[in-house]
Amino acid sequence: MDITPQIVQQVIAHCQKKGFVVTPSLATFYVKCLCVPESKDETGAVEIARERVPHIVDKANSAFTQADSARLENLKMQAAVFSQHQDTINSQRTEQIQHRAKAQQLLQEVCHRVGNHAKVFGDMVLYILHETGLYNASNKELVQKETMTALESVIPRQSIESFVAQSDAEKTKQLEELWKIVWGIRLFNRETHKGGAGIQDIPGDLASMVQNAQTVLNQHLDQAKKLCQNYVVVLENKKECGVLGNIEQRLMDEYVNRLQFIQFLTKTADSVTSIARHMALVRPAYDSLLTEIKAMVTSSTSVPKSTIYPKFIEVSDKWEAFRRLYNDMKGHKNVLDVLLEYKSSYTQALKPGMVEEAMKADVTRVKPTYNQVTLEKEINSLGKCFYSPALPGGTPLQFNGMCIVTILQKQDPMLKPSVADLGYIRYDEQFYGFSSEPALKAFINSPKAFLDQTLGNETFATEGLLHLLDLGKQIPSEVFLLGTRQKELGPVEVVMAEAGTQTGQIDPYKDYKYQWNEWELRRLALKLADLRNKRTHSCQTVQSHFKRENDTQTFPKKQSGSQTMIDQATQPKHTAQFIAGLRGDPTSKIKVVKVEFDE
Repeated sequence: MDITPQIVQQVIAHCQKKGFVVTPSLATFYVKCLCVPESKDETGAVEIARERVPHIVDKANSAFTQADSARLENLKMQAAVFSQHQDTINSQRTEQIQHRAKAQQLLQEVCHRVGNHAKVFGDMVLYILHETGLYNASNKELVQKETMTALESVIPRQSIESFVAQSDAEKTKQLEELWKIVWGIRLFNRETHKGGAGIQDIPGDLASMVQNAQTVLNQHLDQAKKLCQNYVVVLENKKECGVLGNIEQRLMDEYVNRLQFIQFLTKTADSVTSIARHMALVRPAYDSLLTEIKAMVTSSTSVPKSTIYPKFIEVSDKWEAFRRLYNDMKGHKNVLDVLLEYKSSYTQALKPGMVEEAMKADVTRVKPTYNQVTLEKEINSLGKCFYSPALPGGTPLQFNGMCIVTILQKQDPMLKPSVADLGYIRYDEQFYGFSSEPALKAFINSPKAFLDQTLGNETFATEGLLHLLDLGKQIPSEVFLLGTRQKELGPVEVVMAEAGTQTGQIDPYKDYKYQWNEWELRRLALKLADLRNKRTHSCQTVQSHFKRENDTQTFPKKQSGSQTMIDQATQPKHTAQFIAGLRGDPTSKIKVVKVEFDE
């Protein structure tokens, strides 16, 4: 059994005693992060010793019982985004399951309805309304009227009888095409302003959502990146600014918080850009298709069904593509709303005076320069890694572009991003960036050693760096106590083999002399032992052969009179017996008469 809920309950109870409110999603997220050092199995679950549970609870309590903590706000932001992402996936999956279940129910009602053709037509309308998402429309009467009109143009009421006569499989196949044709007709009527009641302007709403989201994302990304640059300048010139001790650690926590904020914003912006790119491909094709249908309808009074119906189905498919993009955009919009709650969720320790002093000191600093040609020759000659002056287009950097060597060697407490002028290292078909030339050279000498240290690193888990370094996949899905997990058996392998079939009688193999009673067995044992005293002895000698008495041997002669068919016939006699004298005069006597017949 997964013990995460039990650990979470302990953490929440301990924090409540100290006056801190912790949400279950936050506690669950951090507890699983603390279990990252344990090795995962193929299902993503881990097993921990019972002694580790108090250690995990204490670490979680110390992390959650801090006031105005940038590190705690970072954990809250990660937990909120992760929870929102899971809620979106679960809600979409639930909606799809419920939609298909309701559609199957309505489909069965249409297929099994017989007799009343008007009810069959009504059931078909309800099925189409459900598939098009207008089953519970506000102006339901007008929506039903337009749907019935479009349906009757495809399959008149007089043709319902032939539809009912079909098999269930044929009805199902025809209905799945029918609702798309009707939906395509309604969408075309909407574009030509001849109907379209209850149909949401999904393309327009989607374009508006994308534009607004991109504006908000770009605005907050610019602000967050400028703020991170200020943190970098101050931390690199901390001595000149007088940033030491607790203030330095506080600024580091705020810097990591803003880096995580930028990472989430960047991923959301990439997703929104991808939706905008798909929308730019679907919208022209959709408009072109409607224009083509309009030209076909206006040029001829009668368009063949084989020509126009596939066009309506294609219009329906394009609209469904808009609907999927719209649902995805709503999910990203919800994530963006969650992120904006953490844009200033703590008191910022970075003061304008620190930034001004750091800027003055940074002017006098000598910026490092890199000779990419020399680096390429030196690195490629080793044969372990390969140098790349620039990152190939569309290729992601591992660890989200952060310098992993600086973190693991702990030479600099600041989490540093990679420098583009330094170039990149390709190792095992993956690209890595570094913040300095010494860090790059340290990596190429032993790349596997550095990468192994990133697996199950407890520091990354406790400081909330897993998502920032793109190591979120290391977070386990479930947590079990060591030795208590019951693993499910794999699939049973079926082996086919030849076997002889018993065609004759099967012997029972039953021992009728079996005795289970101990005293009966003892009695039989004594009986068998007593037989030894009653055995007989015999011997054969030469003289014993002459003790035979031949006179006592009897050989009776055959009797000739016993042969059949000599004395009399072999046919048996038939005897009949009856009573005489039952009728007649009073003087007659009653007697029994017996008659024998030879044949």
